[in-house]
Parts: sequence; structure tokens; C-alpha cells
Amino acid sequence: MEIIKEGDKMELADLEKLKRKGPVKKINSILSPEKLTQTVKPIEAANPSQTIEAKKVKDQITIDYPKEGEILNPRHYAIRISAGNGEVEVSIDGSDWIACRQCVGYHWFDWYYILPGKHKCMARIKLADGSYKKTKTISCLCIDYNNLKKTSK
Repeated sequence: MEIIKEGDKMELADLEKLKRKGPVKKINSILSPEKLTQTVKPIEAANPSQTIEAKKVKDQITIDYPKEGEILNPRHYAIRISAGNGEVEVSIDGSDWIACRQCVGYHWFDWYYILPGKHKCMARIKLADGSYKKTKTISCLCIDYNNLKKTSK
């Protein structure tokens, strides 16, 4: 069951995702035309002495973006990686591993000045035992539409 603090505001789409994962108790809907959000009331424990243990998340890592075959802008692309807490690194076209930054629940790599052509991305996370778990390789394509040669008619 998802635990949400009182006063938390969520986009409706995010709340619907939580509902699909499992039950969410005591939700009070407050919708305003400006912001479609829902405010959550506190969840009262049936037994105040009861403790709730968080389930251990397996060491998983996936590249969310770019998607396989995605076309990229040559100036900048933020690679988004879903992974647990730990050191996450990315490798582009077989380069050395480069550290990613963690923000808003994801790991990110800001890729600037991408050369036009095909590219391959892979990410890895350092596990507690010091070993690494890697993602599958993602292929993407960079096209610089601003510098395409115009064909004459």
C-alpha cells in the first residue's frame, strides 16, 4: 500500500498510477480548475504500535529515455535512468563510464553536442557487493534538421 503524507499534492495521472499499483486509502479529492490535483488525508494505523517494513527493492536499472530507435536533437538530450540508490553511470558508443546525477527519483545524464548519426547507450549501477548490473543497449539516431542540405527541384 502506498503511504502519502497529509497535504501532498499530486497530478491526477500520478495518483491513477498509484491506484493501479495497489490500494490508496482515505483520499479526499479537491479539484480546482487551475490545477487538477488531489489532496491526501492522513492514513490512520489500525494498531498504533504496528510497524510497517518497506519491501527491499531489487537492484534494477533501465534506461527510460531515449527509447529504442528514438530520434535525438543534436544540441542536448537528457538520458533518464530508473535505478535504485547507488552509483549510476552511462556509456555512449562504448566510451568510458560517466557518472549520472540523481534528481526527482531518477538518474540523469545531460548529453550535449551529439554528433549526427547512430548511437548506442548503456547504463550500469554499482551493487552493494561492488559488482555492476548493466542495462540492455539502446540504439538511437541523431539528426540535425537545421543542417540538412536542401535538394533542388
